[in-house]
Parts: sequence; structure tokens; C-alpha cells
Amino acid sequence: MTVLSQTKRSIFIIGIITLGGFATLAAPSVSAVESSGIGAIPANPQPNNPRTKSIFVYEAKPSSVKNDAVKVINNTNEQHTIKVYAVDSQRSSDGAFACAQAVEDKKDVGSWIKLEKNDVTLEAGKTEEIPFTVTLPANAATGEHNGCIAIEDVKAPKQQVGNGIVLSFRSALRVAVTVPGKIEANLDFINLLVDQQKDKLIVSPVLKNTGNVSVDANLTVSLNSIFNTNLGESKGTFVVLNKDETKFNMELARPFWGGWYNLKSEATYTPLQQNLSSEKPKVATNATSKMLFIAPHATAILIYAVVLVLVAGIICYVIWRRRQFANLHQATVGYKVRSGDDIQVLAEKLDIDWRTLAKLNNMKAPYTLHVGQMIRVPQPRPNEQDNPTKKQG
Repeated sequence: MTVLSQTKRSIFIIGIITLGGFATLAAPSVSAVESSGIGAIPANPQPNNPRTKSIFVYEAKPSSVKNDAVKVINNTNEQHTIKVYAVDSQRSSDGAFACAQAVEDKKDVGSWIKLEKNDVTLEAGKTEEIPFTVTLPANAATGEHNGCIAIEDVKAPKQQVGNGIVLSFRSALRVAVTVPGKIEANLDFINLLVDQQKDKLIVSPVLKNTGNVSVDANLTVSLNSIFNTNLGESKGTFVVLNKDETKFNMELARPFWGGWYNLKSEATYTPLQQNLSSEKPKVATNATSKMLFIAPHATAILIYAVVLVLVAGIICYVIWRRRQFANLHQATVGYKVRSGDDIQVLAEKLDIDWRTLAKLNNMKAPYTLHVGQMIRVPQPRPNEQDNPTKKQG
């Protein structure tokens, strides 16, 4: 299964609209951000937290200073001049992490970051580390604060998309700063939405982080039969920001035959600052499940219709045969078996199948008739010349 939305943007490419846009970051498994061969990574990742390979993670008290560096990378085959700058974070329309515009006022982490330089010229295949400081204000509130360090190729072409709006592209690294105090990380399921499409189901769990730090949520959705047989599942790791409610889109194959199914959604989560090597993930509360009717594919509906017609035809034939036999039984008369009679000869004289004659008399193999035995036979036709029921001995 594939996971939609954030996990598809696996290299942290961020599209920024020059006037009024914001950029969405991707899933936490990525180790660098890159746009058209120009990229950046944290220069000093923490060995006990794999997340720091792709984002900057700090725990710092008010008025303290953190020193670090961002490594800027030119993976192209020509020289590039790259702008490097800090901005505040924003939330995108679907609740994902996003970065503000360079022209917007910086009020949070974007204003705490001071880079040693704001542009660098790199030859093809070269890298350079740019030192920076993060200085927390004295009134920094307890909990998590987020910002971005963005990089942008000066030569990158811009594209006009209409109405005077110009689209340019940049990459960015998230900067997460946690101010110690009463830290809470709580993740709850709010809803489970389903969109049935032609060949797939778009399942959208809605999660709410009621804590004051972001979490990495390992999310699983699964489809089960009414007999609890697992028919497929989709997994993904997503960032749920503090004090945020977010919907994530995940994909499952749509069952061919349709019917009633049980859809389940579960999640475990880890706070961003947590030592992942020693702490067990927590389980999100209120895990959701729902019974879901899924319409069959068009081909399955056709097969169902053909089978239904066949079954209906068989039922009608059986009913007709039973009625025929009932009518035949009501029209029978008594017949005393004579010498030389056997079931096949007698059935031939009566112009019926010998099996029908045996069934009329509840006879079983070897279907032996005895002289003088009374059996039931069909009422003879008036014009029959050789009537076995005449001259009963």
C-alpha cells in the first residue's frame, strides 16, 4: 500500500508562492531537503535521536543560546549562489508543517535564529557549513516552538501562475525548540473518514495533539472482513504539531466483491525530544473502527447478476419438477405386479422414466418387483391399447 499526502513528498521540496504562500514539509524519514540539486542537512545530528538527521531539535531554557550549523549542498554540475534565511513556521491548509514567507514578520523561532551569512556561492558538487545561533527570549513559553531555515537558489526560475502571482521554489529545514517545564504529549483519534473511489479507498484518520510538543505518529489503517480476516493495511509516519488537529490521507485497495467490512485505525507516537532508542512509543487513545459497506466493482455486480439469474433458474426448475411430480403422484392408480414385470419394462409400457416410477413408489436399488405387489402407476391415457392396469389378477 501507498501513503498519500505528506509521505509522497519524500524529499522535503517546498513550493512557495511569492505573495502570501507557505511551504509544506514532508515526512520525518528524510535525511536532507533538496530542490533541483540544491539541498541542506543539519551539520551536527544528535546520535541518540534519528530525527536530527533531517531537522534541528533543541531543548533550551529561556535566555539561553544554542550554537549549530546548516550544511548547504550543491549536487548540480554548475556553480550556484544560494540564499539562506530563517522564517517562522505555519500550518498548511491540511494541518501539516509549513514555513512562512521571507517577507513576513518573524515573531517566534524565525526571530531567534541568526545565521553567520545569508548567502553562499558553491561550486559544482561542493558543500559548506553555515554557523548560526538560536537565542531564546527571556519570556519564551514552556513547550515546543517551531521555525525554518530555508535555502533558495538565486538563479532558480520563477513561474507566473496567473493573476500576477509568481511561483518560486525553495527547500527548508524545520527547527524545533522545546522550552522545558511541564511537557505534555497526548495524541487522540477524533474521526475516521472514508472516500470510496473506483479502485481504492482513501482513508483519512483525524488526530488531535492536545499536548504542548509535537509528536511523530506511527499510523496504521487496516481493512478486515466480518470474520476479522485482514484484507490489507496501510502504514505511515506523520508529524502532528502541538495543539493541532490534523487529517492524514492513506490508501487501501478497494475490495473487488464489496460488502460489509470493519475499518480500523491505530497509532503509536513518540514526542520529538524523546530518546527513541530507550523509550517505548505511547498508544494514541480512542482508536477508531467502523463497519463500512463497500459497493462492489462493476464487474463483480455483473457476476453477481449472472449467478443470481442462474440460482433463480435452478430454484424455478426444482419447484417446477416438484410440482410436476406432485401432480403425477395425485394422478396415479394402483397396479398389481404380474409375472414377468420389472421396473424398466413396466416404465416403458407406461411411457415414463423408470426412475420416476421408482420414486413414485419410494423404491431403492436394486428396484426389484414381486408378483402380486401393489404399486402406484400413472393414470393410463384413455386411448392406450396396451394398458398394464387392466385385467388386474
